[in-house]
Amino acid sequence: MTEPTGFPDRLVEEYLGEVARACAGLPALHRMELMADLREHIAVARAELPAQSEAGVRAILHHLGAPAAIAAEARASAPPVAVAVAPRPMPMRAPSRTPTPVIALAVLIPATAVIVLMLVLGALFALWSPN
Repeated sequence: MTEPTGFPDRLVEEYLGEVARACAGLPALHRMELMADLREHIAVARAELPAQSEAGVRAILHHLGAPAAIAAEARASAPPVAVAVAPRPMPMRAPSRTPTPVIALAVLIPATAVIVLMLVLGALFALWSPN
């Protein structure tokens, strides 16, 4: 019985598709590295086959293991995924009802200057006015 042309390639693609589906929950970078490693391993093993045959490719894939087992091993060795946590908002403080020292000084200095000016003018007026 003759094999259809490209059948071993199709077996490999189906196998890799199953592995990719089984690894869907892995971080994208880890999943891509795993798939690239598998492709390379399969290509090297196929290059060592004396003849490209369905049986030879099936033996390579069987040796690699079930897609679910590969995914489970990849999950166990995957680096932990960092989860971003939104910072809690700072509570709003009630506005202060007491004036700040700068505001107090801004009011007191001109008021004091007016009072001092009035006292000085009063004293000068008393000195210059005829008694």
